[in-house]
Amino acid sequence: MENTRRRTVVNSSVSHPALQCHYKDILEKNIPLDYVSKVFISVADLDCDMSLLKQLMNQKPLPCIIFLDFESARYVDRILEDVFPEKCFLENDGQRISREYIDLSKLKHIQLSIPLDYLVWGVQFHDKVDTYCFKYNDFSSYVFRNGNGSLSKEDLQKIRQAIHQLSHYHTKDAVDKLCLISDYIQSRTQFIHGRESIGGGRCFITPDFPEHAPGSGLVETILNHQYGVCMGIANLSTLLLNNPDFDVEVESVESSHHVWNKILVDGKYYYFDNTWNITRSDTPSEDGLITLSFSKKFLLFGDETAQKIGDHVRESEFIYHNGDLSFKDYPKKIDYDSIFSYQEKPKYYSYLKK
Repeated sequence: MENTRRRTVVNSSVSHPALQCHYKDILEKNIPLDYVSKVFISVADLDCDMSLLKQLMNQKPLPCIIFLDFESARYVDRILEDVFPEKCFLENDGQRISREYIDLSKLKHIQLSIPLDYLVWGVQFHDKVDTYCFKYNDFSSYVFRNGNGSLSKEDLQKIRQAIHQLSHYHTKDAVDKLCLISDYIQSRTQFIHGRESIGGGRCFITPDFPEHAPGSGLVETILNHQYGVCMGIANLSTLLLNNPDFDVEVESVESSHHVWNKILVDGKYYYFDNTWNITRSDTPSEDGLITLSFSKKFLLFGDETAQKIGDHVRESEFIYHNGDLSFKDYPKKIDYDSIFSYQEKPKYYSYLKK
């Protein structure tokens, strides 16, 4: 009787408040299906009656489906007869473990978007994979402006090659690894948003910047083309550190206007910002937003500094919770000497806007 009642409500034209619900709650609390805008599904739901889920995935407007584990995504994919036309999401579980068990090439009925940082832990897929970069309280996972909504297998392979090459340097601990990756990114990256780019209070015009250049917020643009903005710089920093070779707990953090990183060091979390090390360097170039030498200025700062400098009030959720965010900056001296050659001129000619 209850199932009949709910099926009747599905066709109602009355407007209702949108709800985020776990699938079991829909069953156990008799929540009308047309109230549901987002539904969370986990392995704990797989012994439930899935007929209402099928109905839910056929109603208009279509709900957002979030899987809390890959096993539940694989199960739902098997029981569907038709392709679900909307993108589904795999929630980031906050573990730094092998993801070789995730084989997206075997899914036939759902298109699954996965956390970007899962990719360097062994996810299997065909030529391209859908990704998202951040998580919000209402799971409005999205790729702010021009960030990675996808990544090709070819570009992922280049990222893995860079990780492999960088892992040959003799790094001792998380701080040493952070400095190495920051040094690498700073030495080869020009900050460019478009033909007009602002950083550190300076505005540069890049007249020859290609109109149809690859997106400046993509990790592959930073790696392959050596230019871009904070989104790509921060996400590439995450991928180059949070992987099986370096094994450092790092994540990207987003506000409405900026993206930077959080790292676990000695049981506490600190921020670092490779974008600001480039655009607010003590050795800036007069020909573009590059740094002429390695900058430690925005490495391992605490929440007090983040509040003082501005643009570092996070809006995305933290993925990891294995320590407290330090209020003070990292107390020890950062003992690191740069090992990479820095560009003397930017990749694209720029001039300072008067």
